[in-house]
Amino acid sequence: SDVEIPDNVIALGDSSFYYTAIKKVVIPDGVKRIEKTTFAFCGKLVDVNLPKSVSYIGVGAFALTSIETIKLNAKTIDEAAFTVCKNLKDVIIENSVEVIYKGAFSEACIGNLTINKRVIDSYSFCYASIDNLVFSSNVKEIKDGAFWGCNGLKELVVPSTVDVIGVDAFCDSKFEKATISAKKISQKAFEFCGNLKEVVLEP
Repeated sequence: SDVEIPDNVIALGDSSFYYTAIKKVVIPDGVKRIEKTTFAFCGKLVDVNLPKSVSYIGVGAFALTSIETIKLNAKTIDEAAFTVCKNLKDVIIENSVEVIYKGAFSEACIGNLTINKRVIDSYSFCYASIDNLVFSSNVKEIKDGAFWGCNGLKELVVPSTVDVIGVDAFCDSKFEKATISAKKISQKAFEFCGNLKEVVLEP
């Protein structure tokens, strides 16, 4: 149940492997686009390599798969691309990623999330479960609602390299402690964080 995409393929079309029993996909360098729901509902799919040549990941492309590790370089990650992916152990968002659309990781379960992207887009991780969240020094802005309703995380650390935390950025999230060094905290950024017991504001 392994699939190896031929070297001459430059795009994987809408729903091309939708709801199949594949477990592993090898995508060659040269593939530029993974279109809408290409691998959606492939519940047994655990192992996928995403070469740097991939510039677009479409709506729901990997929704409801069992992928464990992904390193993302694509310029565009569309809505619900990884929604309800419950087995993500390690996710790395590289600085080459330009936009992550609303709900790209909604209701996903992520063990370790490392973000190197300059701007974290609005509602991109809403209602995700994240155990460990790391913002690199590249991150400058966390936009409105980016982590709305996130659970799993016990402690949030926002480094001094972040300039702005947007409106509702962490609204209704479940962490208990927050250490914040951002230069600006917008209105309602931590509204309805009912588990939040300790806040440390550092310069």
